[in-house]
Amino acid sequence: QVESLRRQIDDVPGRAELSQYQKRFIELYNQVASTHRETQQFYNMYNTLADSNTYMEKELSLLNSMVDNMAPAFANSANLEQYIQQLENIVEGIRQNKAKLERRCTEEKAEKHGLTEELSRLQELNRQYAKTVHLLSQEIMKNEALHEKIAQMRGQ
Repeated sequence: QVESLRRQIDDVPGRAELSQYQKRFIELYNQVASTHRETQQFYNMYNTLADSNTYMEKELSLLNSMVDNMAPAFANSANLEQYIQQLENIVEGIRQNKAKLERRCTEEKAEKHGLTEELSRLQELNRQYAKTVHLLSQEIMKNEALHEKIAQMRGQ
């Protein structure tokens, strides 16, 4: 039974082991966070490039359409009026698209501002946490020193 109790006591990790576990978990967390951040950046870059590609394809298609329809449009005044109306519709579509993109940009800037404020708040909270942990570790060391003194006094 004594051996069984010793094994149970040995199975409980000590302060040093717990400290090592904590450090390793922090290292793993940082590694996973770094990989996640990198993956997120790749997704953002892909989405940005895909959007740019889409807009360039639309622009190319629009320019080709304008060039193809230009010669027939100048054939008579009715075709010219229709061609000018089409160009005005295209310009209006471009304005609407621009307004939509500007709204999206404004929304993303507002979101970025909110996230920056949240980051600042969390960084301050992290500083307070680190300070509290440091103070707690100092108090633990004082407590252990006092326990050692008490044990020495009892031993005398």
